[in-house]
Amino acid sequence: MVLISNPHTDHPMVNSIVALKILWLGVAVTFFTFAASFLKFGLTGRINLTLPHVLTLSIAGIGLASVLVGHCVIRKPVMEKIPGRLIIISMLGLVLVHLIGTPRAYDDLWALRESFKITLGFLTFWCIVVMYPDDRKFEEKFWLIAVSCSVVAVGIMMYRYYSVFNSSYLGDTWGEKTRAGRNLLGWYLALLVPIAYAGALLSRQRVLMFAAACVLIVACFYTGSRSSIGLMSVGIAIVSALALGHRHTRKSALIGISFGMTTIAGLVIYRWSTFVEHIENSEMYLRLIDFVASEGGSASVRGYLIERAWECFREGPLLYGIGVKNVVICVGQGSSMTKEMVVHNDYLSILADMGLVGFLFFLTTMLSILYVMVRRFRLRAANITWVDMGLFAAAVLSMIYLNLSTGYNSPLLWSILGFAVVSSKVPINEGAHP
Repeated sequence: MVLISNPHTDHPMVNSIVALKILWLGVAVTFFTFAASFLKFGLTGRINLTLPHVLTLSIAGIGLASVLVGHCVIRKPVMEKIPGRLIIISMLGLVLVHLIGTPRAYDDLWALRESFKITLGFLTFWCIVVMYPDDRKFEEKFWLIAVSCSVVAVGIMMYRYYSVFNSSYLGDTWGEKTRAGRNLLGWYLALLVPIAYAGALLSRQRVLMFAAACVLIVACFYTGSRSSIGLMSVGIAIVSALALGHRHTRKSALIGISFGMTTIAGLVIYRWSTFVEHIENSEMYLRLIDFVASEGGSASVRGYLIERAWECFREGPLLYGIGVKNVVICVGQGSSMTKEMVVHNDYLSILADMGLVGFLFFLTTMLSILYVMVRRFRLRAANITWVDMGLFAAAVLSMIYLNLSTGYNSPLLWSILGFAVVSSKVPINEGAHP
């Protein structure tokens, strides 16, 4: 089935596709709001919706309506049967485990909200997988817009935090500076940098994407998020390795990497005296010192949390866990800091909360998605584009990030994974095919 056979016809099928593309471009324009607290819509309690999430759900609604009226714009999932079925089964299993674990939760309303959020995340993933346009030019346009709009938004936020708030760190709120939400903002920036960096190496808009990558890198450092800076560095390394490993992109990658390193070295030399003068007031410097502190530092606290979460898993029912979100209470017992403590490791949190069954469902989902991306990437080795490289790196970073913080039910995570799966299948030739 050809999605768009004649752009000048008034056929309902074509009108539906045009409407979908407009909504997808809306997702690109508003993509930054995934990481902006003041641009989220609170439904209730701990549930917030972002503009791109609302638009994605609207696209899902159009897809369902198209099925009902007989002009279907939904395609078969772009993955092989075995990993595709594994992903579906494991996702359904994880939702079921959430629901089964709700009655044992100390706060059943909070547990139900978590079930609702993970379900929305999975719906977002599948909406992207079955309804994102199979059009390479559109895909590149989508990410050029998403990166450009994010750079503009981040630039405005950096100016506000630096000039208005005189802040040593970058936050994600507009009215007042706050450290709340910085982890999500840093995570978002760490995921976007590899995409912009890949565009700087290989896209036709190299200058624009190079400038975008520089702004995003500066913003990532400005947040002071140690894990995000580390992830960003890994993402850049992944894209560099992918670009250098393919003979079709090796020359452009070498030129881009050499130019980038020379530019960065020049900036460091130019600003070195200012950097040294203010280093002791730098948020990044203070957080680094806190992390390596021998007693009471961030590393020791996180080590304690991981140890307690592992004890909670071993002391509870190994198969079905201690109950959804109960680990935040379990690790806080006996602690003088707080009664509720986030483990900062979603894999271990899921293991404790939902036992081996829930953990295996989640791990199967992640490994199946990774398998689809790697296999498609290898099959398309001769035709890899900068979008493929950037999204592949971003998806891998998302999976790594869950070892450092919490966000397994975030729509940002499932959106990135969905886009990465779709990107590995989008045809090189012009046109759109389901």
